Amino acid sequence: MSEYLHHISITCRNLGASRAFYRKLGFTDESHYSGQDCEIVWLNFRGLRIELFHFPDHLHAPTEALPRDIAQIGMTHFCLRSNDLRGQKSALLRLGIPSGPIQAARIQSFHYFFVHDPDGNPIEFQGCASC
Repeated sequence: MSEYLHHISITCRNLGASRAFYRKLGFTDESHYSGQDCEIVWLNFRGLRIELFHFPDHLHAPTEALPRDIAQIGMTHFCLRSNDLRGQKSALLRLGIPSGPIQAARIQSFHYFFVHDPDGNPIEFQGCASC
């Protein structure tokens, strides 16, 4: 049986842009690999790791980021908890990261909003019922 989530892997079109985006969210560099076929950067935020992959010879994605739809089959987002949801939203906006509106969840008592990384991958920020 698994003990905890070890990391999330994200393949990106532009490693520099994705790395800068996740650094704005508070992630720091943990390690880096560069080989002939790919580059890998491990980022860490309070024990949550993101493994960014970049395959320069396999850029088949559209040139513009397309946000994923939550109704799509497969992993659609990951979520970061915030103790101050409105403050988090304001801080992200000051960093140039736009977000969707704060909404009430349909199940349980919390509020949330989404941002998108440079490749359109959604990241949820979740707060408490009174946030």
